[in-house]
Amino acid sequence: MTANYVIWYWLATKMVATLRRTDLNCMQPIQKITKDMDYVYRLLRPEENYANGIRAKHPNSTTSVFKHVLDGSYRSTSRYISTCGSLHALRKFAQKSRSPGHVIKIQIDALPDDVEIIDLRDYHERMEYIEHTDDEDEIWKFNNFANKFEEVLLSGYIPASCIQRV
Repeated sequence: MTANYVIWYWLATKMVATLRRTDLNCMQPIQKITKDMDYVYRLLRPEENYANGIRAKHPNSTTSVFKHVLDGSYRSTSRYISTCGSLHALRKFAQKSRSPGHVIKIQIDALPDDVEIIDLRDYHERMEYIEHTDDEDEIWKFNNFANKFEEVLLSGYIPASCIQRV
């Protein structure tokens, strides 16, 4: 009976991990509420106007979480909106920005239910999004960026009512 339980548990965890992956062109939203934060922070692009709410540049893109983090929004077409889990991490990110705009904070618990939240601050959560690659540099870069900038990705429309300028 113990061996059957171990096999069942292993299969169940693999199935859950597979169902939770958003980089397999699965467009169903997966809501992950992060209990330890009230806000995420974003450095707006110069053309973004938070008074109108925020959308990703390419809301229907199939770019994976892994590729989005590796390439950033400048080199990829992505449905994700990058945010930082703290103002401290955002300030580190702003130092690397080509053309920083306004800083905003987005209230997590006010987001609509159809907004997908992917919290990459946690190492185990990040591991779910690593794609099969032999390039250890890509894996290191993905982990480093997500950790250093406390990356939390949002997918969906962020209404202006959830946004405040910092």
